[in-house]
Amino acid sequence: MLTLDDAAKMLDLPPQTILRWAREGKIPASEAEDGRYLFDQKKLLKWSWHHNIFLNRNYQQNGDSRSYKSVPLGSLLRRGGIHYGIPGDSREDILSNGLKLIPLPDTIQRSFVLDLLIQRERLASTGIGRGIAIPHPRHPVQDIPEPGVIAVGFPEHPIDYGAIDGQPVFVLFFLFSITMKSHLHFLARLSHFFHDEQFYGLLKEQAEAKEILARVEQIESSFEQPR
Repeated sequence: MLTLDDAAKMLDLPPQTILRWAREGKIPASEAEDGRYLFDQKKLLKWSWHHNIFLNRNYQQNGDSRSYKSVPLGSLLRRGGIHYGIPGDSREDILSNGLKLIPLPDTIQRSFVLDLLIQRERLASTGIGRGIAIPHPRHPVQDIPEPGVIAVGFPEHPIDYGAIDGQPVFVLFFLFSITMKSHLHFLARLSHFFHDEQFYGLLKEQAEAKEILARVEQIESSFEQPR
């Protein structure tokens, strides 16, 4: 449990503000027998994400010491799955129908996640070119399994996604991370895959999942080889 000062440091807000919110029931807190307020870290994280309150930078760095950099993207892809024949004629349809196929914890409200995905697309398309899109929320989603989930979705037919190069999208990589730091790391790793022509060719022909995953493992093994 976090003390009032700990919670204030985590949220980068004055302790007086946190105390007032706790007394008013605006923030998840429990009152101890001695009158002090205590805060559950997980509940506080969920509350901060839902209210778009950013964490103190030092807390993000210290709290993001997980070894996500050593996590193979193949394991995140196996967790999210590779899905074919997603129906829909619009970006919103594909996002909605694709999200239904991704195995996520029951504690996650899919309607809420869909809203986050659509809001992100309205800011700017996540279509990065060459028929690829990487839909993702602007902020981490609470209860996503650590360190994240990546799911591949193939629409029934390419769709107009408002991509940067104007090409219709034929494959989507749904990306869900638990921190912004890991999110940026996974984006950078994905970019390496998209520059691999053999991997791109497998996506283009909608190869079987086992073929796609095998190529992912081959690429990742090359990352580990000394240069």
